[in-house]
Amino acid sequence: MAPTGGIFDALAVLLGIAGVAKLVRPAGVTAALDRLHPPGWNVIGQWPVARLLGGIEIIVAVAALSAGGRTWAIVLTAFYLGFTVVAWRLSAGPATDCGCFGAASSPVNRTHVVVDVIFTAAAAATVAFPPGPPAERLGTPAQAVAHALVVALLVAVGFLAFTALPALVDARRAVEAR
Repeated sequence: MAPTGGIFDALAVLLGIAGVAKLVRPAGVTAALDRLHPPGWNVIGQWPVARLLGGIEIIVAVAALSAGGRTWAIVLTAFYLGFTVVAWRLSAGPATDCGCFGAASSPVNRTHVVVDVIFTAAAAATVAFPPGPPAERLGTPAQAVAHALVVALLVAVGFLAFTALPALVDARRAVEAR
């Protein structure tokens, strides 16, 4: 059993949660992409890009959780690296919500970028030490319960790191500036 199974599963679950959020509330992602204005956006921006991205994120999350392995670890790493680049670009301008988790998202700042970098590094670790299939990751029933608890904890901390931590750091800076 690879030591990164819990990290892998947590990253995949977070990706899936973000995908569902984009399907339900695509406005934040659409606004962030409008601000970045990637090449071809005049044409592509007319499509439901946020919802398409959300659907792809859900498919990748389910496939990664179902199969495990180095290939899906590479795909997860690529997604998190892409999120890091987008967050870095968004953090360079005026405060913009990334729309990562729908209404629960927060403005992108340096803290958000650091969290993205940490999650990308964690995803890269799963490439170096790829998790096996679900049966191998879960093991015995007691191990499966422990694994599920660890994954749930990692997902909760990850969700808060993306949604609450950047806003908390901004609020702290505002208080210190007084």
